[in-house]
Amino acid sequence: MESFFFKDDKMPYIESRYDKVSDVCYVKHSHNTISIGANEDGPTELTCKDSICRLEKGALLLINPFEVHCCNPIEKQARTYHMMFLDPKWCLEIQKYIFNDEIKEFIPFKKTILASPELYSEYIELNKYLFSNSFYLEKEGKLILFLSKLFDKVCSYEENYLDENNKKVEKIKAFIDKNVYENITLSEISNEVNINQYRIIRLFNKTVYLTPHAYLINAKINKAKDLIKEELPLNEVCFSLGFFDQSHFTKCFKKIVAVTPKQYQDRILHRLQLPIEE
Repeated sequence: MESFFFKDDKMPYIESRYDKVSDVCYVKHSHNTISIGANEDGPTELTCKDSICRLEKGALLLINPFEVHCCNPIEKQARTYHMMFLDPKWCLEIQKYIFNDEIKEFIPFKKTILASPELYSEYIELNKYLFSNSFYLEKEGKLILFLSKLFDKVCSYEENYLDENNKKVEKIKAFIDKNVYENITLSEISNEVNINQYRIIRLFNKTVYLTPHAYLINAKINKAKDLIKEELPLNEVCFSLGFFDQSHFTKCFKKIVAVTPKQYQDRILHRLQLPIEE
């Protein structure tokens, strides 16, 4: 298995990864980003919310922010895959141009798997191109053109209203995100949202498809990635986020990111290049 990560201060709205011949499995998790993926070789079993399906070569995986999912190899067959993680606020500006300048939040994807040979090929070429030493202007142009086509195809503008339960869950998530450095309790969450703590467990599982604890760990790992990019020492990242020790931190990190914190740090900070000819 080889993992490569693209992250550049001049393109802060995107992180990309390319994994070659990987049979590593993930636990259910979510990202605070828009996630777009594709298999270049080998099949993948996708679990999204409460459904399971198969992602084949030639199709794109589209995951909305905070959508719980995991993608794992089938019967330990190694696969080669690409992933992009995009800032929703940056993507919103593209959607405003496509749909309506008045929209306030990213319009989510209508489907999770998109079978489109044209967009699939463009995506694979684009993700590899990000790792090249080409000019920023060309990378940005290719990225915006691809996303414009994708959003136009799988997003539609309409007014969305959250029901009361969803509003409460969003408040719970916001409280957890705000206290990501802390070891918060269910009682503290209950006091914040004024909901019985036993009902919180049922409501959260039904809506988010994770327990509050799993969501907290996921939030801590997302924050850990941000801190690593800021070049904080790994031991400082570990203890500032309240992990018991570095072993506990590494175990949680690898379950969600599929590499250790040290491997992620090496690839992000040292910008390992893909073995692709210009």
